[in-house]
Amino acid sequence: MLRGRFSYTGCSTAACLVSLLTALYLAAATSVDQAATAKKPVILDSGSHDVAQVAFSHDGKLLLSADRDNTVILWNPETGKRHAEFRHESSCSAASLSHDGKILATGVTQWIERPGPVSSPTTVPSAAVKLWDVESGKELVLLTTGQALTNPAYSVVFSPDGKSVALGSRGPIKRDEDGQVVLWNVEKRTEIARYSSGCGPVFSLAYSSDGKLLAAASGDHAKGTGLATVWDLGTGKVKFRIKNDDSPFVTVSFSPDAKTMAVGGGMGPDAFMKLPKVGNLSLWDVGKEKELACLKGVTDAVRSVAFSPDGTLLASAGGNQVDDIGELILWDVKTQKKIGTRTREDAAFTSVSFSSDAKRLAVGNMNGKILLWQVAGLSEEKPCKEKKR
Repeated sequence: MLRGRFSYTGCSTAACLVSLLTALYLAAATSVDQAATAKKPVILDSGSHDVAQVAFSHDGKLLLSADRDNTVILWNPETGKRHAEFRHESSCSAASLSHDGKILATGVTQWIERPGPVSSPTTVPSAAVKLWDVESGKELVLLTTGQALTNPAYSVVFSPDGKSVALGSRGPIKRDEDGQVVLWNVEKRTEIARYSSGCGPVFSLAYSSDGKLLAAASGDHAKGTGLATVWDLGTGKVKFRIKNDDSPFVTVSFSPDAKTMAVGGGMGPDAFMKLPKVGNLSLWDVGKEKELACLKGVTDAVRSVAFSPDGTLLASAGGNQVDDIGELILWDVKTQKKIGTRTREDAAFTSVSFSSDAKRLAVGNMNGKILLWQVAGLSEEKPCKEKKR
């Protein structure tokens, strides 16, 4: 691996030692790219029991991971080293970096006073968003919903211009009532809009690239139904909705040109023992508000979807958490067919993200790991199965 980086010819022992140490350093610094392949990804260990979300920064220089314990980690994806950590007092399973990478938003649980009889709890949990300064690591502000029993914060996402941030959570009072979406102005730190999901908790949110649309994936576990909603943020009205009578929707994403939307599901983050035999994944024409294709070949529930930066590829990640099987599928958006599949027998996958140059895929799993694959090697027709190690 080090051949060609230095030569033993005509150098003193000390000089050779320096050359050797320098070569080892350079090799380690590039070890992530060199080691990551389609069949053997580089594995980063978050130290938690469950990585709920992963996301590359817009410039690709940082990789975010949020775990269900209490930590959000920013990684250097080139070296695999931790760049910064943001610890919380409670579980944090949702986070987002602003477009310029200067502000981190994390979904947290806030305890608020609850009016009622003396016998009832005096404080109850509520979903909220905490903003952090990435460079200093300091907390900037806590954005609160003021509503009881809306935790956890399932999804947090910045608008493309970084001027607003959105939160997706349960609705107040009951677990399976309509969830809610709350938007804040980041600079003024004031609430600017609030929407109802129409069907259970909001598990995933996505802005269109022009910032004009906001999509939410939601579902009712008790009824086994899902609903994806797209709002026109200019009018605040629903543009269109997609119903699913088989299982909840838990993930949604717009293509870079905002013309296509991917919606997937099959189970919600809380439905531990209610796994359908087959997950669901479909592509929709946003302008015409009609389905383009129901993608065939998904063998387990889909928890996360992501388009490549050029919009030609779609990655879906999920799996069966009862049998600890993770499934990653790479799709050709134009042909709507599989071009690569990877399964691992150690934990279900929870989240997926493309790097800004589309060369790598980051995948989080329910075993506290982040897996980095090279995209080029994934586009093989023959499926590759990895056993638990």
